[in-house]
Amino acid sequence: MELAGAGTRLPASRLRPDRLRAAVQEAIGCKAGAERIAAAFSATGARVAADALEELLPPAQRGKRPAA
Repeated sequence: MELAGAGTRLPASRLRPDRLRAAVQEAIGCKAGAERIAAAFSATGARVAADALEELLPPAQRGKRPAA
């Protein structure tokens, strides 16, 4: 989502009140990107939208699931 301009990321290891505040402000600024992603999900279905998002990733990261 971050690469698509539809969200932001804050690793737990970097979590502090000031960084969380900044990440929330950054996420608020991603409204247009989030709306684009929502429209893609609505228009084409979740699988097609997810595939399109995955294409934005570097090839080495495609198809990998994030660690839980």
